[in-house]
Amino acid sequence: MIKAETNIYDKFQTVIPKKIREKLGLTKDHVIEWIADENGKVELKFRKKIN
Repeated sequence: MIKAETNIYDKFQTVIPKKIREKLGLTKDHVIEWIADENGKVELKFRKKIN
């Protein structure tokens, strides 16, 4: 398990931590799907862009 923190910047932007990007092999060709449940738990899914 990898744990990392990030800040929220202007316009609510944030950065995916380097160790997470490297572990998951993320590139600029990925998009993030955000899923929030009724209890406030958030799950992120990364997938390649569909052109």
